[in-house]
Amino acid sequence: MALGNEAERHWRLDRHRRILSLPVFPVIEKRRVVMDLGISLGFGGWIVLVAGALVLGVIAQLIGETETNYEWIVAAVAAFLGALVASEFIVAWRGFEPVYDGLALVPALAGGLVVGIAADLVTRFGTGGSYTAAHGAA
Repeated sequence: MALGNEAERHWRLDRHRRILSLPVFPVIEKRRVVMDLGISLGFGGWIVLVAGALVLGVIAQLIGETETNYEWIVAAVAAFLGALVASEFIVAWRGFEPVYDGLALVPALAGGLVVGIAADLVTRFGTGGSYTAAHGAA
């Protein structure tokens, strides 16, 4: 019989039943999955990312009453990281338009605002500041 090695082996094992039994679950070879985790930002994208994070940090520092002079740094770094992750590492959002020099603007804006504001809230209330008093109030 010319059924192939695997089929002939199963035929011989089940010869007394006179049926051809083929393996139900064939051997599946290991597949290699390659994930794209690269950052594809150009120089202009990095500039927009840094500038947006700095703007959010400065605005957060100017709103309300802060207890430290360095609160804006925490908000800016968090906004930078949130924007970078949302634009570059959440694969479903990478092609979201508009894109400027590799930076998906809408996901970067959303990620930067969410993470930056959350970090500012934690820092502000953790250091004893508030959002109710304004700077320069007499």
